[in-house]
Amino acid sequence: MEYLDALIKRRATGCPRDIAQKLEISERSVYKMIGQMKDMGAPIVYDSYSKTYYYEEQGGLMLKFLTKVELHQVKGEYKPFFLSTEKIFQ
Repeated sequence: MEYLDALIKRRATGCPRDIAQKLEISERSVYKMIGQMKDMGAPIVYDSYSKTYYYEEQGGLMLKFLTKVELHQVKGEYKPFFLSTEKIFQ
């Protein structure tokens, strides 16, 4: 996902088939990954003329493990947060 984020920032993704080849995953996995990124709030759009994905506004994803203390600082209170692995790996 971090590599895809870098490609999107540079507007260098190519079409979904190109991304699949670059990441050595299936095209279906590309669509799922982009969907997950959108679910995380990434404003990703596809430019069919340039055949690339890009962010509508500057920014990027930050994937990082947070400790209980860090979560508390970010959210204001500690609430365990678990992603459904079923959703991630479908």
